[in-house]
Amino acid sequence: MASLTLMTLPIGNYADITQRALAALKDGEYFLAEDTRVFKDVLRFYKISFKEKIIESFHDQSDDHKFIKIFHWLEQGKEVFLVSDAGSPLISDPAYPLIRKILEQGHSLRGLPGVNSVTSALELSGLPPHPHTFHGFLPREEEKKKLLLQGLSKGTHLFFESPQRVEKSLWQMSEWTPLYEISVCRELTKTYESVYRFKASEFLSIKEQMVFKGEFVIVVYCPLQNNLKYTQLEKLTRDYMAKSTPKKLAKIFSEILGTPSKEIYNLLGAGRK
Repeated sequence: MASLTLMTLPIGNYADITQRALAALKDGEYFLAEDTRVFKDVLRFYKISFKEKIIESFHDQSDDHKFIKIFHWLEQGKEVFLVSDAGSPLISDPAYPLIRKILEQGHSLRGLPGVNSVTSALELSGLPPHPHTFHGFLPREEEKKKLLLQGLSKGTHLFFESPQRVEKSLWQMSEWTPLYEISVCRELTKTYESVYRFKASEFLSIKEQMVFKGEFVIVVYCPLQNNLKYTQLEKLTRDYMAKSTPKKLAKIFSEILGTPSKEIYNLLGAGRK
């Protein structure tokens, strides 16, 4: 049956592959891979020959000619498998534009699911699983990152971050959003898998225990209904704290934020003694 099939590969431990994905790797003929060299190494690991397979690269820089070739395969009735270097080809890789074009053309879309770092990190974080939002990579620009983090809704949020920027991003969270609860998941499913759990304000005290190498998923729990408004009011709170009581301030801020006054009191009053 002609279809584009999204195949999830292990994110670190090759023993995590599903039986369906393994069968597809053996029997499939047409493959789109983020990096063909990496994909061939995967096939070699499972002792699967790729001499008779057609393996094409597909990534952010793929042009319209690649899309035309894929559509031609599908029109011929071929099943085309899309894989990334690890995990799901949709989560952080360029599958979405292709998926939209495939569906617009009336072709079939299938999935071969498996382990992914977002679900694994959420499970290991120890933070509330509902509601949760995956945001992809944190912005590189400082102002965009600050606005995003301070504007998070109440709930759990997941981000990818590079090993070159993860330490700085965590330090920024400790400054910008000290009330957040954080879980940093490193090298998931791999030999040196590590999970660090702490309050954002505590980052500097545990930083020396952390290793900033490998692949990271940062899981953040925002305890506030509207953290951006709360952050904007922090300075006002400090200015008026000497003139008023936390209980009185809590009532005022409760009306502004739409958050129970008891919760505001705990955060702005008792929590700051």
